Amino acid sequence: NIPIYKRKLLEIPDSKILSTYGIENPDDYTQFTFIESNQVIETEGAHLKYELQAVHTPGHSTDHLCYLLEEENALFSGDCILGEGTTVFEDLHDYMNSLSKILNLKPKLIYPGHGPIVPDPQTTIEHYISHRQQRNEQILAALKDKDALEPMEITKIVYT
Repeated sequence: NIPIYKRKLLEIPDSKILSTYGIENPDDYTQFTFIESNQVIETEGAHLKYELQAVHTPGHSTDHLCYLLEEENALFSGDCILGEGTTVFEDLHDYMNSLSKILNLKPKLIYPGHGPIVPDPQTTIEHYISHRQQRNEQILAALKDKDALEPMEITKIVYT
């Protein structure tokens, strides 16, 4: 009976999506509580109440959310910002906008979905943005030197 919160991805009921994939009795599956960007969720722990503000950060996935713990100005970044390395994303434009959005929040700490705590969020986010811009420049340079390249050929040039 633990509530599961998520951003709604489609306007199709969960049960219809599940039944489309052949799952019997889809109404028996977990029901989600859908939340919107900037919605605040109140939580309790150790006799204290906390507020988590949902921040829509598409890029890694269309429905990705981060949560800002307002009392500590700390961000739970999910898969948007990792404790080590960089993440994969579905949409670079959305991802870059999400990084800028997080940068403007100026969190003091980031608790990523993977890896260690990020103690210097501003520097880390600026590095992510710079890294992506460098990759774009490498891709453009690779395309400039060749007539036509397959995606895997570009990957080999940029990542080796």
